[in-house]
Amino acid sequence: MKYILFIAAACSVLCSCGSKTSNDVTTQRGPDTIVKGTPFPPHNSIVGKTFADPKEIPLLAGYRDEGGTLLGSDPMNKDYAIAHFTNGTNHLILFEKVNQSTEQVKYLVLDTLVIDGSTFDPGQTILFTSCRKDSLNDPEIIAVVKQEKKERFDKIAKAWRASKGTGRIMEIINPKRITCLNELYGQNE
Repeated sequence: MKYILFIAAACSVLCSCGSKTSNDVTTQRGPDTIVKGTPFPPHNSIVGKTFADPKEIPLLAGYRDEGGTLLGSDPMNKDYAIAHFTNGTNHLILFEKVNQSTEQVKYLVLDTLVIDGSTFDPGQTILFTSCRKDSLNDPEIIAVVKQEKKERFDKIAKAWRASKGTGRIMEIINPKRITCLNELYGQNE
């Protein structure tokens, strides 16, 4: 009995050591990737949740839907999605598995990414599904880019991959080989 209590206490201590909430650190919390954030709600608490409408998730009540997209080049096989929400400061990215086999499309949250928008330089924004790595289109890339008047943005501050293989959002350590399409290039100039 003492042995079981010791193991339970040790597990409790070890599990609580990996979670930080400092204002100035980059940290990993469960399936969340947090980027230099202020104290945050437990966005990883929605990982594993299934919904048809974002209004079904109470955590998103303070967020505005900024849009999203289905991932994949095959129009008949779009089983994953990226959704973007913001509360004015933080940007919440959801990586989702799409279930289209039911009457109503349902989304399963696989992972979340919280990006602190207060750390953005002027002219920076978040783009996804329009990026390339090494000149190859890669719809899994999510990037913070500096907007410029050119066809492709090449000043990438930070980038992540919403990996269909792992079901996780992983940081891309070296974003220098990434560019993202400026979808408004050439319009209204």
